[in-house]
Amino acid sequence: MGDVLDRGILVCPACVTATLVVQQDDATGRGYSCMSCGHVCREEDGVLDLRLDASFDTLLDVEEYDAAHHVTDGSARILSRLYSDIVTGKGKAATGKVLEIGAGSGNLTCGLAEHSEFAEIHCSDLSPAFMRLLCQRIKMLSCRNTVHFYLLDANELPFVPGSFDFVFGHSILHHLAHFERAIAAAYRVLKPGGIAVFGEPVMDTNALISLAAGTIRMMETVRPVPAFTRREQAILEVVARRSAEKRANMEGDRDALRQIEDKFMFALADMRYLAKELGFSDFDCISPHVGKGYGAAVKAGLVQIFRQCAIDPAKLDPYQAVFENLELTMGPVADRHPVGMFSYFVFVK
Repeated sequence: MGDVLDRGILVCPACVTATLVVQQDDATGRGYSCMSCGHVCREEDGVLDLRLDASFDTLLDVEEYDAAHHVTDGSARILSRLYSDIVTGKGKAATGKVLEIGAGSGNLTCGLAEHSEFAEIHCSDLSPAFMRLLCQRIKMLSCRNTVHFYLLDANELPFVPGSFDFVFGHSILHHLAHFERAIAAAYRVLKPGGIAVFGEPVMDTNALISLAAGTIRMMETVRPVPAFTRREQAILEVVARRSAEKRANMEGDRDALRQIEDKFMFALADMRYLAKELGFSDFDCISPHVGKGYGAAVKAGLVQIFRQCAIDPAKLDPYQAVFENLELTMGPVADRHPVGMFSYFVFVK
């Protein structure tokens, strides 16, 4: 980890009013103390711990995460190119400083470090287990830029305002009970004209996927010979309920969701309103590789779910009319706003 304190971008996570200074160096790492409140942060093995509450770690299976989410060197390269293309598409050069929140095992981080033109990558996560895995992966790469590592709460971001050109977060906001705080913090640490990009599940299309799954499940009950096994029908029922459950999570007691990892899906209208409320000058939702029309997007989403659950996608063929009717109903709207089940929210300061 580079000596980022020389660039003066860190503030004390406890009082948020003063910078940190080196307190001590020893065989295991370095200590930093706040000049105002005396709070001490430790850097060990190149990772600076800026957490105020060190009691929480991820509920995800760190050892199995990459396999379960198809994380590979190829996916890291593709993801890096995608985020770079999004910011250049907004008229901003893909250079400068990036802060990544919720880095996890480093799928995006590794791609940015090895394949992008960004000068500095400041990656962070709340989980020590994920951060250890990420550091191991980075050490095996030929990095094209400087990479710094932090343990921190994405809702706080203890950095001086205007420290970063970009804030990236891939599949992180839906894990945060109060994700609005993380977006507000991103606004604060972005430079004027800076861009935040978050890849997240979109409620608009996922609600239609739930509707299609529920419709297919209901139609199965009147077929002389069901197309789906009992296990597959149970999966359809889960998909049919999922969007309503995520909306209930959003509208209910969010503090009660601590033990739930995947908490939310995000409606476009809600995110657009939030962007305006926080002061962003522009908001967009980008869905790469999604054709026009919600019918096609909904079917593609169900096909993806089926493949993840080892269900033959061809079993959807008898229900093609479900997707065609969605296309007829939603097509004109979708032509203007094509949205995939997982898309990229872009906030411009």
